[in-house]
Amino acid sequence: DIVRSYGDNQPGWSKVIWDLAVSAWALTPGALKIAEESAPALCDDLTWRRDPGGRTINVTRLIDRDAVMADFYTKANASGA
Repeated sequence: DIVRSYGDNQPGWSKVIWDLAVSAWALTPGALKIAEESAPALCDDLTWRRDPGGRTINVTRLIDRDAVMADFYTKANASGA
């Protein structure tokens, strides 16, 4: 039911597989839109805040799913997998 809800009953829909974001960042970096942001910090009241003067992290904001999957299958086929 959860997966069906992503498609919003639209034929031919696709969904980004966020679990592949890290490997896609290394193998297909042009397929990702990445933003540099200040890292969140856990406060004493157990909420999160961003510290503009703190360390920065790279955050993936958008993945071109089709480009990542095409690269994955191309490399899998080339390896004989």
